[in-house]
Amino acid sequence: MARPAMVMGTETEYGIYVRGGFDGPYEKAIDFANEAIRSALRDSPVCMGRQLEVSYGNRNNLYQHIANGARFYIDCGHPEMSIPECPTPRDVVIWDGAGERIVQAAARDASRDTGMKISIVKKLTDGRGHTWGCHENYCIEPELFEGLMAEGVRPIEQRIVGTWFAIRQLLIGGGKIGSDDVDRENAFQLSQRADFILDFRNSSTTSNRPIIQTRDEPLAEKALWRRLHVICGDANLCQWSTYLKMGLTGLLLLMLQDDTARRRSPLPLIDGETHQTIMRHISHDNDLEMSFPVRISSGIGRLSDKYWMSAAKIIGFYLRALRAYVKKRAWASPQEAAVYEAIVTKAQWMTSLLEKRNWRALYGWLDWPTKRVVAEEYLHRKNKTWKDALNDDTLLDRLRLLADHSYAALDPDVSIYARLARAGIIRTVVKESEIARALMTPPAGRASQRSALIEAYLPYLVSAHWDRMQFQQSPFAVAVFLDDPMGSPDEALSAALKVCATPLDLFIEHSEGNCIPHLRIVKEMLK
Repeated sequence: MARPAMVMGTETEYGIYVRGGFDGPYEKAIDFANEAIRSALRDSPVCMGRQLEVSYGNRNNLYQHIANGARFYIDCGHPEMSIPECPTPRDVVIWDGAGERIVQAAARDASRDTGMKISIVKKLTDGRGHTWGCHENYCIEPELFEGLMAEGVRPIEQRIVGTWFAIRQLLIGGGKIGSDDVDRENAFQLSQRADFILDFRNSSTTSNRPIIQTRDEPLAEKALWRRLHVICGDANLCQWSTYLKMGLTGLLLLMLQDDTARRRSPLPLIDGETHQTIMRHISHDNDLEMSFPVRISSGIGRLSDKYWMSAAKIIGFYLRALRAYVKKRAWASPQEAAVYEAIVTKAQWMTSLLEKRNWRALYGWLDWPTKRVVAEEYLHRKNKTWKDALNDDTLLDRLRLLADHSYAALDPDVSIYARLARAGIIRTVVKESEIARALMTPPAGRASQRSALIEAYLPYLVSAHWDRMQFQQSPFAVAVFLDDPMGSPDEALSAALKVCATPLDLFIEHSEGNCIPHLRIVKEMLK
């Protein structure tokens, strides 16, 4: 297996709503529905074995390892699916889609078992000031990670990444009815998350949320790999939005790791210390009329005078730099190169339309244009305008129900997005058959090997984390560490599992010199 350029993945918290079948406070009904989903999923064929326990700070949580390498749990009152580590952004689209189907199937079964109507939506706000997250993870080199985390004067890589996160919502925003920012009232905006991003860089995820999140939890060998945890993005249903989100961001991080490529690339950087404010301005600029202050970086630290550019023009600079990098990079395979080439090519076409303010041409391609067309068609039928909606709470709530809740619903019987997909309006990246296969099959790499180890030694399993598994085979505990997020050679592990019936056998085989690359096994006596 050729080693991929970038390992990446998503963690999606889903909105959950219930109706009927429960007497008592609504908050208790949500708790009951979450437990019902957890129980339904535990008994699903896509799951492997029993639920396991993991500790987060002072609280314990149950999680379920999915056969496809993902992990499911309930986090802060929301069903959350963390997809497996993926070697390409195209794989992220596939396994993200599989996650949607797994969660919806569990909600359907839980509704049947409880008599409640449990609805799952893929969006990040309730329109009443509350948000939850769709997080991204990118495995990067330690040097770049340290630069992004540095305190004090912002190094160039921080300013590049901060600018990118502020402007990329023009392509990958999930769209939103209404506003949670009291200083900027809008009936429609590009991003679900922008109103809640209030700082440039910190470690928070639940308050004062930042553009650059400083969590340092590599889930790999720390000296070799670090995990950039991104919390400022949106949840997406359109496959092209997810594809662009993961592919362009991953490609930018790869370019920043390549010192030569970075020095070649003049890039506009948001001027001043207000990336998060400009992020909110861009989200509210739904007619694409505003310009923003930038300085052009020479790539080696020198900055030009101040310019004013539209968000689309800023993105155009980044895409030209990324296209040049795609052509010059030595890729692991032609297929990997083709994935990133396709992403940049399509992004440049979309950005050219947005520069002309022709966002309607992206109906069916990207989430926010699609959601906006749905909302405007409803307003047209009612002979109303966006101004009317802003001044009429009843109309605004009706739009929220239609273009936020119903659009984002996972239930195909009620989902507007699913209806558009059946009508052939939604443009896809991957085949439905690929998503169906991914319900129980992991992507290549560490996820595949983790699932193979769990399947082989399930009776001995105590815990299964991203980078380590704990088995008990009395009188020993055997810990298996997968320190490399790209995984070890599949054939080496497969050969070992064929001759090692137990975790202890695997330890002995490994210690006798029949080593599996990137695998570390530790044995100790049970206490």
